[in-house]
Amino acid sequence: MATPVKLIRRFVQGLIKAIKEDDLTGEKALDSALKSLNVSGLTSFAKLRENFAKDMRQYTGTTSGNSYNPTYTNALEESRKKFLEKECGIRINNSDTGAITGSDAGGEETKTAQSIIPETYEAEELTDAEYNSFTKNGLTLNITYCKPKYTYELESRYDYNADLFLSRQKDFVSHMYNWWIPEALDLIEESLGINFYDGRANTTTINVEFFNGRSSTKELWYWDVNYDMGMLSNVTLKIDVAAISDENLVNFYDDDRDGTLKEVSSYYYTRIRNGSFTRWTRGGLLEIDRIMAEDLTEILMRSIVPYYEEAVPEMVRNGLI
Repeated sequence: MATPVKLIRRFVQGLIKAIKEDDLTGEKALDSALKSLNVSGLTSFAKLRENFAKDMRQYTGTTSGNSYNPTYTNALEESRKKFLEKECGIRINNSDTGAITGSDAGGEETKTAQSIIPETYEAEELTDAEYNSFTKNGLTLNITYCKPKYTYELESRYDYNADLFLSRQKDFVSHMYNWWIPEALDLIEESLGINFYDGRANTTTINVEFFNGRSSTKELWYWDVNYDMGMLSNVTLKIDVAAISDENLVNFYDDDRDGTLKEVSSYYYTRIRNGSFTRWTRGGLLEIDRIMAEDLTEILMRSIVPYYEEAVPEMVRNGLI
């Protein structure tokens, strides 16, 4: 019997084929992908949704508050737990994150918030050339560093030291080189069966640009993208040096390879411009490595699947990241 992760990989491959080769979109593409699984009862997305809703109606309860901050009654909380455990095989009281490759989805290992991107690769010292450009798993990153033009840009967090200002950026690049990029791409390929090196991705290069944003919106970074025939072409990752250097927000300069975001009262987020993709981190992902992995999943899918936002319903797009 196929494990959930194997079914998900097959579903993604079927979805890509339906859109790229068969020119299907929306529920027709989903129907084709589901049929490719050859699983009894999975004949259409509408039928899957109907059966899911039918199973879920057995578990009822009430909430108060609003959709952003709901309050669940004890009865509903227990009901939701039973639904997840009985119908979905998800145990909410264990440490598994619910990742596609985790034990809750039929994987052999429990994947915690820390181990989902394990950072097990041995750290390597980058050469001068690698600090400016490197390739991992078929993806090339070209880096442009931010140089302060004025004294106020250095601020107290850099001790008004231009070398420290630059070292913060290089520390971030070192983490990307050693762990965040290769291990995120390993996870994406293991989970979804897609990558940057098999020839399907429309772009295999990301330009990384650091800037000193000093922004009150607390944006960690954003993706500036362009499209060619509906697929990503030029991709630039713009990282705010002020945000990643804020010790009240994040610490990855010592032994913290995860890039743990500290609990904060403000919202911090990443987003893709020229697209509707925005991720808020408060109350959700609190590790830079996991945020980077989810962003790269979205970037890769948009690079492989033409007109991804239009072709794939939002609920499915959100489920793949």
